[in-house]
Amino acid sequence: MGSINNLNFGADKTVKRLKVGLSCAVLAALSASPAMAENVQEKASRILLTGDMKFPLTRNNPFQTNTRKTICRDYNTVVKYINGQIKANNLDVSYLDDNACTFIRITNGHIVNSGESFIYRTVLTEMRELVDLKQTIDIVILSQPEETQYMLFLDGYASLVEQRIKRFGYVSTAKENIYTGKKRSISFSKNSLLSQKYIGGVFNDFDVSISATPPWWIPGNNQNWHNNERYWTLADYSPKTDAEFGKLNKTDTTSVSYTLGFSGPPNPLSPLKGNISLGWSWTNGKTISRDLKAMNVSSDINRGETGFKSTYWLDPEFLWELPSINIFYDSPSQHKSDKYVGPDSWRHLDFSSNARWVEDVNSDNCEEGTTKLINFSTSVSPERGIYNLSYGRELDDHYNTGLRGTKDKVSSVRLRFANNIIVNTVCKLDANGKHMRVVSGTGFL
Repeated sequence: MGSINNLNFGADKTVKRLKVGLSCAVLAALSASPAMAENVQEKASRILLTGDMKFPLTRNNPFQTNTRKTICRDYNTVVKYINGQIKANNLDVSYLDDNACTFIRITNGHIVNSGESFIYRTVLTEMRELVDLKQTIDIVILSQPEETQYMLFLDGYASLVEQRIKRFGYVSTAKENIYTGKKRSISFSKNSLLSQKYIGGVFNDFDVSISATPPWWIPGNNQNWHNNERYWTLADYSPKTDAEFGKLNKTDTTSVSYTLGFSGPPNPLSPLKGNISLGWSWTNGKTISRDLKAMNVSSDINRGETGFKSTYWLDPEFLWELPSINIFYDSPSQHKSDKYVGPDSWRHLDFSSNARWVEDVNSDNCEEGTTKLINFSTSVSPERGIYNLSYGRELDDHYNTGLRGTKDKVSSVRLRFANNIIVNTVCKLDANGKHMRVVSGTGFL
């Protein structure tokens, strides 16, 4: 009996030793197979991120007037948390740049030019008008290894707020019109004796320019631009020239995303170490099309792709076919003006525009420690006047296309409003030795 008991006891110890050996073998197998344990991305997510965020982390933000700054605010919040975790845990992980996303609004609120005066006249008619211009200008700069994106958004409109028309010594105002008591209106008349047509009280040759250059830079002068022109691209802009007359296509919304990735040693049981990568992406949102009736827009890219200029202009072919309205024997009417030529042509023009540039960053144009100034500028040049649609028509059988010229302008006034902001950038190397350009300061001209 004793021998049997001893045998059973010995067998039990053998089983226990087998279980212990099996557990060690299983643990060893788990350690040798990262796929069966927490991988490096999961481990980095658990330590460096909060909530349900995980690497690779992608965040998307739509860009509209009131939400553009949220992408940088969101990015900087995530960066602050990750860098805090790296420091608190004394990890061998690269810090994220806290200035890789910069949002700049040129002023608090809007840029307002109120009651700008336009006075122009013919022999029989004098126009005295007041126009309000309101603008909001935002700049967003996104930095990542080997590439920097620059975005400028100009939201603005010009609005006719008062109009006084003096004909044969009589004055007509928007508030108290001596003819009908109606609101402001365009003046469109036809002289049947001379077969001429005139239109007045309208916008025409309304220029909007956006550019990004080093201060005092001459395009093509590599000494000033440090050979950067070949690394600089105007990737997108709005509005563009539309082949379909009378239609204005603009980008309504834009979406900007960033992605954070983590790479490190494959062994999940080793201390967390590695690098965090950053990438920015841009997607155009929906495009809205608006009927401008008599107004059209043409856009031209600047030399060196520094920016572009858009010109809003009235089309004489369209205007020639219109009936005579708002002249001496007619009742001036805002409704008629809107019906025949559209409000954009004479009383309310939305000239919102945007541009995006991409710079390839490398050792040639971004040596570590060097700085570079970039001047972002906008220019808005509204013009109002009285125009002769008939100029040159008698020379051929084609409709006159000279409305945008100078000889056909019976009388016109052009104003100009410019804004400039200087952004200082510095070049650095990231944890992987790749070149980056980041913002180091801003200033206004």
